[in-house]
Amino acid sequence: MDDSTGHVTTLRDALRLHQRGDVDAAELAYREVLAPDPANVDALHLLGMLILERGDFQAAESLLRSAVSGSPSSGTLRNSLGVCLMRQTRYEDALIELSIALKLGEPGDDTLENLGEVNAHLHREQDSIDCYEKLLRDSPNREGARRALVAVLESAGESQRAADHLYVLVCQDAARERDVLALANRLTRIANSESLLRDCRRRLSLIPEHVGLNQLVGCVSWRRGFRRSTASTSAFLSSVSLSIRRSIIWRSLPNAVRVTSATI
Repeated sequence: MDDSTGHVTTLRDALRLHQRGDVDAAELAYREVLAPDPANVDALHLLGMLILERGDFQAAESLLRSAVSGSPSSGTLRNSLGVCLMRQTRYEDALIELSIALKLGEPGDDTLENLGEVNAHLHREQDSIDCYEKLLRDSPNREGARRALVAVLESAGESQRAADHLYVLVCQDAARERDVLALANRLTRIANSESLLRDCRRRLSLIPEHVGLNQLVGCVSWRRGFRRSTASTSAFLSSVSLSIRRSIIWRSLPNAVRVTSATI
């Protein structure tokens, strides 16, 4: 904006407002940058993302497509357009843009995570798993991606691998309470539960104050105690039920039969 001091709004001014959370002023500033330079790719991109945050998908898509037209070899722009299409549940279209972004080589991590999500929505579980696992090999601390991978693995019937990734979240102390409870539940159903628990106890011997691991051990112990208690109660009730049934049958027999049976 031109003011009495002759200051002209720059893209940096607009971005600073955007980062500060003053979105109305940022939008105005981006538009002032675009007024004399409507093909400014960076301004189109940043304004498009601001409009996307507001939920005006069609206006955001128009701005982002203009940015892509101005720089078609930019993986960053393709990724942003893919996100916009994904927000509109246009997953096939999003897959095209995100796949191009990945081939262009930037930004690898964000594009892989977005591709994992799109493939999951398209029920292409293995492609989704491949994207998330490739991302996590290079960026193991992306907990959102790991949690999404757990959901896809469960959907694909891969309970064992889902438990392994939940355990990584617990070890990173990035697990939420429901993650710990979910893992404790899975450990009653998977083959390598004992090896995971041994590793858990080994880690606790080194870091006894680790919150997630302590929660996991506590949940598993409680569940095992509950199952033993339930099994004992069930056996006791079955025994009582059998005794009652036998007693009823016995009383229903004629007296002569009961006397004869008692002497056998």
